[in-house]
Amino acid sequence: MKINNKILFTFLLIILIVYLFSTNKSNFTVKIKVAKNNNEKLRGLMFRKSLDIREGMLFKNINSVWMKNTLIPLDVIFLDNDYKVVGFVEDTVPLSLDIIKIDKKSNHILEVASGFIRKNNVRIGGKMIGVEIDKLT
Repeated sequence: MKINNKILFTFLLIILIVYLFSTNKSNFTVKIKVAKNNNEKLRGLMFRKSLDIREGMLFKNINSVWMKNTLIPLDVIFLDNDYKVVGFVEDTVPLSLDIIKIDKKSNHILEVASGFIRKNNVRIGGKMIGVEIDKLT
């Protein structure tokens, strides 16, 4: 049985396209401290002088933040209920009172050290795999 070269080429091209689209959505793992009460939600990462690049703070049922009293630049990742990335803002400005949000519906926010998104190749559609910790280092 002889396979037509055009059919074989088309088949391989389709496989390549499917592969590229499926691998473009990177999942990422991060150690998270969940803000569990109003005090933790209000304080967030304020007054911290550093944050380990592998750690972050998760805010559930919040879709905007600001940088009041936050001394370090952050990357802010907006997540849906399945913890898939729906948007992000990189390299926020410390101490800014501007509201940080995106123009899409989000349910949760993950704040991580500036550079986390680039270093971990975070993309829209990727999924956060969180390992909960009691406190940030």
